[in-house]
Amino acid sequence: MIKKLFKVFNLLRKYIFTKDEIIIFEFPKNTASKFRIDPKLMIKNVNEHNLKDILNFQSKKYIPIFREFLRIGDTGYYAYVNNICVHRIWVKDNKQTVYPHWAYKYNLRKDEVFIHYAETHPRYRGKGIYPSILSKIIEDFKEKVKLISINSKNMSSIRGIVKVGFRERESKNCCNIRDENDKYIKVMMITQGISPIVKPIVENYNVVGIIESASREYLKWSKKRRFFYKFLNLIESKNSLKLFCKRIGIPYYFMTKSDENLENWVKDKKPDVIIIYSMSQLLKKNIFTIPKYGTINLHPALLPKYRGPNPWFWQYYNMEKKFGITLHFIDKGEDTGDIIYQEELDVPLGMKSPTMHDIMIGGLGLKMIFKALENLDNLPRKPQPKESPTIRARNILPEEHKNIINWKNWNIERIWHILRGTELWLNAIEQPKGIYKGQRWIVEDYEKCNMKGYVPSKIYKENGKYFVACKDGKIYLSVKFEVKTIIKNLIKALIR
Repeated sequence: MIKKLFKVFNLLRKYIFTKDEIIIFEFPKNTASKFRIDPKLMIKNVNEHNLKDILNFQSKKYIPIFREFLRIGDTGYYAYVNNICVHRIWVKDNKQTVYPHWAYKYNLRKDEVFIHYAETHPRYRGKGIYPSILSKIIEDFKEKVKLISINSKNMSSIRGIVKVGFRERESKNCCNIRDENDKYIKVMMITQGISPIVKPIVENYNVVGIIESASREYLKWSKKRRFFYKFLNLIESKNSLKLFCKRIGIPYYFMTKSDENLENWVKDKKPDVIIIYSMSQLLKKNIFTIPKYGTINLHPALLPKYRGPNPWFWQYYNMEKKFGITLHFIDKGEDTGDIIYQEELDVPLGMKSPTMHDIMIGGLGLKMIFKALENLDNLPRKPQPKESPTIRARNILPEEHKNIINWKNWNIERIWHILRGTELWLNAIEQPKGIYKGQRWIVEDYEKCNMKGYVPSKIYKENGKYFVACKDGKIYLSVKFEVKTIIKNLIKALIR
C-alpha cells in the first residue's frame, strides 16, 4: 500500500506540481539597493555559534541542513528583533549548481550568486525585514549579479524583492522543463546507513537505487543475531537507510555479495554511474562495469597512501599532519583505480572523528562527487602506482585494542590525539563501570604534569575529575548517562 502511495505521489509531483511557473529575478552589479535597511534590525552572518538561533520559529530539521550549507561555503544571514531571530536567508556562490525549482537546474557563473532558503517568522511578515536583509546581501555581494527565484503565485515575496530593486530576468514553466529533467543522469549509490552523501545526492540528482553494503561479519551470523540486528535498526529508525528509501520511494537493496541477483537488480535500474562511500567488501567486475560512466568511490585518504578499510585510524595513529580524501574509479584491486580528484586538509592535534567526518565527507568529499557528476563526459584519470608507500590500512582486531598504544614511550600529545580520533570505538582504555557501564568515555583536554606514582593507561578519579594517566601528564575524561545507549548495548550483546 505504501509503495503504491509513493508511486502516486511521484506521478503527481512529475506531471502536476511541475506546472508551476517560476520567475528568476536579478539585481545588477555595483548598484545600490532602493530600500533602506531598518536601523532597529540586527543582521548577523550565520556561524556555528548562532546556528540554532532559528529554533524559536523553525524546526530542528533545518540545523543539519544549515550546517551543511556552512561546510560547502554558503553565506547565511539571520535577522533579529529585540535579540530574537525572526528571519533566515542563504546565498550560494562559487559557481555552484543551484535549483530555482526542483525540476530546473542552473549552473551559476563566476559573477553570479543565488539567494534562497528565505523564511520570516509569521508574526514579523510585512514589516520590511525581507527587503532589509536583501539590501544587506546587495551590499555584501556588490561585485556580483544577485539572482533569486520566486513562484509566480507568491505575490507578497515578489512585492518585497521589487521594492529593493530586483527586476525580472526570465520565467520558467516547469512543465516544459520536465522532459529535459528526465534526461538527467541516473545515479546509483552504495553505502552503509544514511551516510553524509545520501541526502544531498538524493536532493540534487535522479537516484534510481541505493544499495546498502552489509558488514563483513553479517553472513557468518546466526538467525538469532540477524533478528536482533534488524531490531536494533528499528530502534534507530531515523538512521535506517532502508526506511529512508521507503519513505521517499527509492528502490533499496541489501547487499551481502556481488552475486547474480545483485547484478540483475543493478542492470534493471540502468544507472549511468554508481557512487560508493563506505562499503565493507570489494565490488566485483560484473557490477562495477555496468554503468556507462563506471563506478566511482570516495576514499578518505590521499591515495595511493592508506589503501584499505580503515584509513582514518592509521592516519591518526601515524600522526599525519595532513589528512586526505580521494575520488577514484573502481577496478579489481583494493582502492587501486585511477584517481579523479583529491583534496587534503591540515588536521589540528586532537580533532575528533565526527568533526573530521563532517569536513572531509560532508564538505570536501561531497564537493568532489558533485563536480564529478557535472563532468562525467570529461573526468580526469590519473593512474596509481602499483605499490602504496604505506602499509595496508587494515581494521584493528578486538584483541589488539588494549595494546595498540605504547604507554611507556609515547608522549601525551600522541596518545591524546589517537584517543580523541577513535573516541567512538577504540577500547585502548578501560571503559566506564557501574551505573555508567555501556557508556563510553568522552576524551576532554590534557595536562602535562609530574606523574610520579601513577601507572600509565590506568583510570583515576581526583577532585571529582576522571583522567587516564600517561608518562608525562593526564588526559581528562567525562561520561554522560544515556538510557538509549544502554538499550543499544544490550541488544548488541545479544547479537554477539
